[in-house]
Amino acid sequence: MNKTVQAIQNYNKAIKLEPDNSIAYFRIGEGLQKLGKYEEALEYYDRSLSLLSDSSFVDKAFEPDIILKRE
Repeated sequence: MNKTVQAIQNYNKAIKLEPDNSIAYFRIGEGLQKLGKYEEALEYYDRSLSLLSDSSFVDKAFEPDIILKRE
């Protein structure tokens, strides 16, 4: 099994245990982005943002330089 797919599955399990886990939603978004599922990734990024009271983690991750370096 692809490591990215496995990671997404594991983060989904984490969300079932802790539905307000913003980091898990963010990580699923990253995984989906790696798989080219951009629209679905955006949904998870949006959910992550909605759960964060301090969005500095997600804001930093959305900086264009960082996104380009990850791909």
